Amino acid sequence: MYSLVVLLWLLAFLAFRQVWLNGGVLWIAAAALVTAALLLTHYWSLFLAAVVGLSALVLVRRRRGPALRVIAALVIGALGLLPWLPSLLFQLRHTGAPWGSPPSLATAFLTPTAWAGQGPVGTGAVLTFVYYLLLLFALVGTATAAGVHLGGRPRKPAVWVVGIAFATMLLGCAVNFALGSAYASRYSSVAVVPFLLAAAAGFGALPARWWLPGVAGVTGLSLVVSAALPAKARSQADEVVDALHAASPRDLVVFCPDQLGPAVHRLGPHLGQQVVYPTMGSPAMVDWVDYEARNDAADPQAFARRVLARAGSTGAIWLVYSEGYPTFSDDCSRLLVAFGAARGQPHIVVHSHKHVDERERVAYYAPR
Repeated sequence: MYSLVVLLWLLAFLAFRQVWLNGGVLWIAAAALVTAALLLTHYWSLFLAAVVGLSALVLVRRRRGPALRVIAALVIGALGLLPWLPSLLFQLRHTGAPWGSPPSLATAFLTPTAWAGQGPVGTGAVLTFVYYLLLLFALVGTATAAGVHLGGRPRKPAVWVVGIAFATMLLGCAVNFALGSAYASRYSSVAVVPFLLAAAAGFGALPARWWLPGVAGVTGLSLVVSAALPAKARSQADEVVDALHAASPRDLVVFCPDQLGPAVHRLGPHLGQQVVYPTMGSPAMVDWVDYEARNDAADPQAFARRVLARAGSTGAIWLVYSEGYPTFSDDCSRLLVAFGAARGQPHIVVHSHKHVDERERVAYYAPR
């Protein structure tokens, strides 16, 4: 969805540019259609549409015709969200994003830092500096024979483009902070396009002889920073599956938290009888409805008794667990202790890896 947001943003930029310049029913319809697609693709597009709409309202007095056309396209496009509105309201009441922490307002202004990433030997920090420098060049940079002169009044087009990018992020972070909803840097895909446009304008502030080396240098640096990402291990699901090949059909495989289940289940759906804490349900998917309330009400001791009763005396128990997940407190550790009290000390089959995100472990409890 994040790549799709970027594509739709580009189409929206082209459509709304035509709406602003010369209008026309077809261009207004195209802008409305892309707006609806954006709103149905990712919720953070709501913040983008709100910022664009407020910007148009600011300009109504000076550029009444173009501003009203933009507002009309946005309003018509927003109607496309109406069929999904009951689902959105349900999610606001019952789900949210209980798997992480809300952003701070500073997150909005640190977005280019997240885009730069963490490359080897400080390359990510260098790329971050270049990003902010390009924004500065776009705003107040002028090419001279000696290089780039910084100063003078900021360019209006750059102010609007950079302003839309950061205002969208600021509004989104403020709303998420107020609602206590989690944030992930991928949500900032709604601000990538205006940022790229501003960066392109920043290159334009360089002397012409620097354009090719500048673009090539930033592109090369970006590739260096991102080169290791495709090979990064994001979980230990493959290691867990390798360990679970030793499980018999009678064995119970317990995932705590349930978020560890889907990746393992996809790779080995028939390895033992797989259940998740705290629902004893299937690990195929995570049920996010009333997630925090359900986890807060869970009793690790009662769950452990249910697992032990189901495993009986002939079935082994495999506990796939990880600590530190929001809303779970120390429940997974308490399961480890409860199973150990009933079955004896476990054999740790898979250990934590410090270079992966999930840091999963697998504890094996032999039948009794």
